Amino acid sequence: HKNQLYDRFPLFKHKVFTLTEFCGFMGDVDDPYMGSLDKYETTYHNIKRLIDILAIKLKERMTTAIPLKTLKEKQI
Repeated sequence: HKNQLYDRFPLFKHKVFTLTEFCGFMGDVDDPYMGSLDKYETTYHNIKRLIDILAIKLKERMTTAIPLKTLKEKQI
């Protein structure tokens, strides 16, 4: 999917990340399709861990972001 987005929107390559990349890790989450229950559970736990990291990163960004209202006021 990432490569399809690159091809379709080449000017925005710098804004396209996998969940794993955005969280600061290499690789990707394995697809458990047709795998064992253990593989599905491992995939679930990996995604859950990454989502928890994502939530922390987004909270950090929100505390340092300039409020949109402030940006709009400066444009007037």
